[in-house]
Amino acid sequence: MKTIFVVLFTFVFINIGLYAQFDMNIKVLDNPSPGYLRLDGTGTSDFYLLDNYGHTLFTQGPWDLNYCKLLDNGYWIRCSLNKYYLYNQDFQLVDSIANMTNYMLDVHDVILLSNGDYLLLCGENTTIDMSKYVSGGKTSANVTTEVLVEVNRTTNGVVWEWHAINHISPTDVTNLIDLTQQNIDLTHINSLFEDSDGNIIISIRHFDEVVKINKATGQFMWRIGGSLSKHNEFTFTNDTDENGFVGFSMQHCANLTNSGTLLLFDNGVGKPIQYSRAVEYQINFTNKTITKIWEYRYSPDQFSSSMGSAYRLPTGNTLINWGNGNVTEVRPNGSKAFDLQFLSHMSYRAYRYITQMNAVIKSVSSTGNYVFDNSKYTTGVTLNLSSVSGSGNIWIEKHNYKPYTSNFIDSSFSHIINKRWVISSNGITNFAGTIKIRANSVDSLDDPNKVTIYKRDKENYGYFSKLNTTFNSTTGEITANFTGGGEFILCSDVLDVPKLSLPLNNTAFNTSDILSWLPVPGALKYDIQIDTLNTFINPIADYFSTSNTQALNNLLNGTTYYWRVRALNDKDTSSWSGVYSFMVVLAKPTLTYPENFRGAVSVNDALKWDKVKGAQFYWVQTAFDADFRNLVFENNKIILNQISPDHLQNFTTYYWRVKAVCPLDSSDWSDVYSFTTQIEIPKLTAPNKDTVNIGNSVTFNWQNVKGATNYIIRIGTDEDFLNQIYLSSTTNDSLAYTPLQLDTKYYWSVCAVRGNDTSNWSDIWAFSTLLNKVKLVYPQTQTINTPLTITFNWESPANADYYALQISKNSNFTELVVDTNKILDNSYNNDNLEYNTKYYWRVKVFLGKRFSDWSDTWYFTTVNTKVLTKPNLINPPQFSWNIKDIDLYSPII
Repeated sequence: MKTIFVVLFTFVFINIGLYAQFDMNIKVLDNPSPGYLRLDGTGTSDFYLLDNYGHTLFTQGPWDLNYCKLLDNGYWIRCSLNKYYLYNQDFQLVDSIANMTNYMLDVHDVILLSNGDYLLLCGENTTIDMSKYVSGGKTSANVTTEVLVEVNRTTNGVVWEWHAINHISPTDVTNLIDLTQQNIDLTHINSLFEDSDGNIIISIRHFDEVVKINKATGQFMWRIGGSLSKHNEFTFTNDTDENGFVGFSMQHCANLTNSGTLLLFDNGVGKPIQYSRAVEYQINFTNKTITKIWEYRYSPDQFSSSMGSAYRLPTGNTLINWGNGNVTEVRPNGSKAFDLQFLSHMSYRAYRYITQMNAVIKSVSSTGNYVFDNSKYTTGVTLNLSSVSGSGNIWIEKHNYKPYTSNFIDSSFSHIINKRWVISSNGITNFAGTIKIRANSVDSLDDPNKVTIYKRDKENYGYFSKLNTTFNSTTGEITANFTGGGEFILCSDVLDVPKLSLPLNNTAFNTSDILSWLPVPGALKYDIQIDTLNTFINPIADYFSTSNTQALNNLLNGTTYYWRVRALNDKDTSSWSGVYSFMVVLAKPTLTYPENFRGAVSVNDALKWDKVKGAQFYWVQTAFDADFRNLVFENNKIILNQISPDHLQNFTTYYWRVKAVCPLDSSDWSDVYSFTTQIEIPKLTAPNKDTVNIGNSVTFNWQNVKGATNYIIRIGTDEDFLNQIYLSSTTNDSLAYTPLQLDTKYYWSVCAVRGNDTSNWSDIWAFSTLLNKVKLVYPQTQTINTPLTITFNWESPANADYYALQISKNSNFTELVVDTNKILDNSYNNDNLEYNTKYYWRVKVFLGKRFSDWSDTWYFTTVNTKVLTKPNLINPPQFSWNIKDIDLYSPII
């Protein structure tokens, strides 16, 4: 039982909106084949083409189904509501192809046959008892297969039909297809191709087969399949992958190249380790062998389970759509000419079409003249090649729009002509010569004498450089010498008329103002004329400027002047602009310092403003109020453009303004600015400046400053505070600090703070601490039996002037035995000590006005009583002999 079947081919797509540019990354752009990219099944409802910049062109729609291909007859064909529509290359509807069958169209493919008929792919649904074929099969399964329908466009009649169900068995599917389901997509034909003999090659995805159908008999002429195919008739000689899988699986887009080889996109679904590829085979029909002669696998491997395509381009490159968001154009040697990665969507199939543009490919192996026009396409370009390295193809694309991105080393032109040419090659390493562009092939060209050819070495990348361009009026060609391929554009040197901007017509002109006009693209300089008459018969000034402004000198106040401008470059001079007039007046001064609302201005700072041309004096006012009713200062004879005021007080807000004055005129007042002076600098009070002999702690004091919220104090051991030992903030007007080092000179200063306002630092005051204490040496402390005569010793500090010494019978030094301060050396002899007495002693050092604290106190105890000294024998000497007279007594000392 057969019923009408509606084929709705379902893809898993991300549905996105189409913008002026896709979210994509063009990873490689290296001399790709000519043409724009057409992507089918992207999930969008708009038709579009993509250029190599990644921009969408010629958008049409929205359409209900976005499957559209360009046929060999130059018509676009698309399916909508079970009917095909034909459009010319300007996307105008020209015809339609009705589906005269009861089958629903399948949008997988449609082709134009060599006889002018159209081969449509349709679908039918058959109810089959699948339990007869497979265990567990449904007795009334809904089985989908395809029908090929040939339609004559003239008659809209069906010329030929082929039903897959009549030529296959349900068990022909691979083991990847579940035949126990209620709904079974049995064959899934996804591509059509007409062989040179008029018979049809189709891809049966669910059989893992590419087959050829004899149109006369409807029988299979041959069947080719991979490891999972059940009816492969050929032996693969060299296509076993590293995991033992032979051939292809779940393929798309089977087609023959111009050399008769079979090219397809191998999805690789049935392989043990899945990966996709484009693969090309040479088929030997006599020996029934198939040999892989080329393949391309992405690195790293890409895998798409359900989409993809591979087409051979006129340059010999292969365009591969990986079905997962990547489109790659590959050369025969495997190098990439183009690689695009979509970041947010996928596509079912990718084409590169020469449409809405002109492109011509030429075979080049030697020098000579090559005209890149043919019966179908006209680029308007001739290359006279003076050197060629290698042998291969050169192709030129002519696009009807200027580059989207363009950077220039020299941009001395007015505008870019709305055309661009891309010259590419393969097999040729280098070429050079003369490029000739026919002027009549470029519409909207104002004057071919006033255009320049620019070139950059790669499309959509780098800077355009100006080529030395000439126009041959005899041949009508714009010519320039060049080296290598790249992107070429024409830039017009025709200059627009300048448009004056400031000063506005019939307005005042301040002496400090400048003339300005809108820049003219391509202008290298401008001619500016000034006169007191609007006829400019004898201009009083004629300036040339490379910018769009001009300052004026020696103008008379109160005089009306007229001015005009024209633009110039190497190839053109524009007409004069319109004439504007102005009257010269003194400009009001522009205040520069202090800036408006500035705080923390020093009372010693100068007030400054810009000089005004023609001003002889300046009139300056400062006040406590913005209306200047309460003036603080006024002077109308200031010669310089600044004053150093002596009337400013700390922590006060002032308003000020300036007027320019000349003998016959005065300007308006400047804008009113205000500023606030710094808070007052603190005045130090203690310790007094240059105080000496301070101990190990000190309290700093300074006068309170009006408005201050806190103070910053700094302490250092040098007056530049390079060795700063303390920096801190306090809300008080005093600070206690400890510990101080002895014999050290300190410096300190204070500043006051209020919000963002900080005063200058105060004067720097210094003070010095006590000298280091003397270190006692002898007699050591706690000594006993000390003799009554003794020499006191202590260490001698450097640069000491003298010492003070105190010896006392008590530790409070109230019973002084010695109290002297005129000891010049670091020792002192004393013989007035008493027996059995405890003495305390200490020393102080003096150096100028500075002195130390008393040393540590040491004590000692003298001997108890007078001790007899043992006799000292004198005569006779020891060991003497023959002694006559002997004195037996010697004094006891």
